[in-house]
Amino acid sequence: MSLPRAHTRTLQRWPGRGPGAGSPATLRHRAPVLITLTFATLAPDSQVLVRAPFFRICADSTLRGPDSTIVATYSAHMWRLGLRSCREFHCNAALYLRVTNQAGQRERLGPYEFVRAAEGALFASGQCLGTYSRRWHAQDTAECWQEVTLLSAAAETAVRSPAAGLRPAR
Repeated sequence: MSLPRAHTRTLQRWPGRGPGAGSPATLRHRAPVLITLTFATLAPDSQVLVRAPFFRICADSTLRGPDSTIVATYSAHMWRLGLRSCREFHCNAALYLRVTNQAGQRERLGPYEFVRAAEGALFASGQCLGTYSRRWHAQDTAECWQEVTLLSAAAETAVRSPAAGLRPAR
């Protein structure tokens, strides 16, 4: 079977690399690295797991996944996940945070091996990294962010590695 001409040109842009060496065809067909968030519900010993390639905490107090689907909403110190109320969520896998501050400037933080979201803030290694809820933000505490995107460190490494043919992060 011969490849369409346009597809052949795309592969030729990657000299010395075939479909198994990080070409666009490989990146397109590679399974995404999923992030697992563990929500702690109010019921004792009850947890809810949610998986997606990335998550975004937005200025409207929503946690969104791919395609801007609403996963949970935050209000009154609780995450509402469907009909369930949850105190917090955490992620045990290495994450980068892409944060947008109140001035609209973006910054990438991390990677962090464990991140916990509770009481309107994000924590790593026992330290408050910043807040995502203006309602609970105190003037003298960490920075309040407009938006926070949780990105898998494993996915970032795979996409930015020289073997993938892409430039490393600056």
